[in-house]
Amino acid sequence: MKYYHVKIFPKQNPQDWEWIPNLTREKLDQRLLDPYRAAEPITIRGKTTCTDELERITIDETDARWGDHRVCRDATDDFITGPPGSEAAIGDVAHLQSKAVGESIREREDQAFINAVTDFDDA
Repeated sequence: MKYYHVKIFPKQNPQDWEWIPNLTREKLDQRLLDPYRAAEPITIRGKTTCTDELERITIDETDARWGDHRVCRDATDDFITGPPGSEAAIGDVAHLQSKAVGESIREREDQAFINAVTDFDDA
């Protein structure tokens, strides 16, 4: 299993960087990449930072949890390829496509549920 370890450097005080170790790919998407893609704030340990306040993000990849690994690879360019809010900011196009399909399925399911409730209320 791959683990991702993220460092986030704020523009104002880059020496006060935040570190999020041992993220799975799913958690990496949820906690960092999805908000970055949407130019939404990122929250780490209760501290919320707007993406326009970020100086730099680094993402390291390992085959084991932090501390149990032997080799660490800089994977930043695999994921961050543009500015916050840019669809091109995330290199994983397959993830974007699967997420869009999932959202359209959820929208149809939500509408079917609303229709069923409305039909029940009318009966």
